[in-house]
Amino acid sequence: MKNALERVCDVIQSDKAALSEECQALIVKDFERKLSEYFDLSSAPQMQVTTDGGSYKVTISFEAERVKKFQVLK
Repeated sequence: MKNALERVCDVIQSDKAALSEECQALIVKDFERKLSEYFDLSSAPQMQVTTDGGSYKVTISFEAERVKKFQVLK
């Protein structure tokens, strides 16, 4: 059985991990706009956020038909 301190830590971590659907949708839209500069997207980006020991693991996935041609400015 978890002690009170462990339960409090769990609650704090779960509160930190909370990312509203509206906030997540805004982030995905920003990614979509930026990714569209480099790729012809065939699907909208998907984002998954998980926590692991107090840090976040963020995974972005999408499908593209091609990579757009661009040049790196020096």
